[in-house]
Amino acid sequence: MSSIGRNIKDLRERRGLSQEELADKIGKTRSAVSQYESGKIVPRMGTIEDLAFAFDVTKDVIINGYAHDDTVSADEREMLSILRKMDGRKRAALLGVARAMLEG
Repeated sequence: MSSIGRNIKDLRERRGLSQEELADKIGKTRSAVSQYESGKIVPRMGTIEDLAFAFDVTKDVIINGYAHDDTVSADEREMLSILRKMDGRKRAALLGVARAMLEG
């Protein structure tokens, strides 16, 4: 598996997406996603841009992965993972609750 393939698989799994769901988001087949993840095919830059948009990350994260930051706790990583799985309305509501908790 290529590093790009590992990064795609990691991002997909972090967001709780199946290969089919990711394929739908980027306009590809499930088979293509499988081949990207296994390293059989390296996605073209346009597909990397589509993946970055679908995962809400930079192209650099698709290509190079996340830099592992030891200053980020497991709880913070879990919160980020949960936040990324939410739709826009739920995300906004959660952020509102978090802001209210800081103030009160």
